[in-house]
Amino acid sequence: MSEVLFDTRGTAYTDRGVGPAVLLIHGVGLSHRIWAGVIPLIQRGRRVITLDMLGHGASPLPRDGATLHDYAQQALYLLEHLGISSCAVAGFSMGALVAQEMALDQPSRVREIALVSGVHARNPMEREAIRKRTQEFADLGLEPFIPGAIARWLTPAFRQAHPEAEAEIAAGLRANNADGYLRSYKVFAFSDDTLAPRAGGIACRTLILTGEHDGGSTPEMAHALGARIAGSKVVILPGLRHLLTTEAPDLLARHLDDFLTRDPA
Repeated sequence: MSEVLFDTRGTAYTDRGVGPAVLLIHGVGLSHRIWAGVIPLIQRGRRVITLDMLGHGASPLPRDGATLHDYAQQALYLLEHLGISSCAVAGFSMGALVAQEMALDQPSRVREIALVSGVHARNPMEREAIRKRTQEFADLGLEPFIPGAIARWLTPAFRQAHPEAEAEIAAGLRANNADGYLRSYKVFAFSDDTLAPRAGGIACRTLILTGEHDGGSTPEMAHALGARIAGSKVVILPGLRHLLTTEAPDLLARHLDDFLTRDPA
């Protein structure tokens, strides 16, 4: 990965390449480093930027009671800091929610969005499960839930073949600030309630991808979101679970590379 830099509000970011700008936003509990396997495959003809969301990596903590708007404003301020007037945004998991909020808050600043393993309009059973998990994180901390999270995110075959990847993810989760993680997780857990009815207002080009066996960001969610966003494209990646950036960076990058604007030069 490139050198980590900081904007004037303390957001940690990386910036490499030239061409139309693409901002990559990670998921809750992770950091900009999840994009390491994707960036080299999409960088040609593009300026690729990553950030650490509030409460993650080297970025500041979110305020208590933060909303999705705070995370979108963090990203939009970074673009302003970098002098970027219009940008593509690819968001993974919670990052997909942030990308949608950006496109709704300031549509002139967001050229196109790719929503990777995103949640949309959880049903009552899914909503209760995420509410319960959020309360358990608050009561018990993250550590007891790391094995279960990794099992949901990666297929058994990949975990068996790549124990080093599993260990790296676990270490990254353990490195989170407890307050930052919980405040961010609450945003991830409950923002789809208010975001879903607004998604039809997204007017930019949109690509929606998820894994066939992703139990949290399901194919049903992807198709439902695609039905709300006019002209969007939905892609279901066979045999995969949630953490596409780690398990299938080549496949994910091919879809992103085909979709995202590239400098003709």
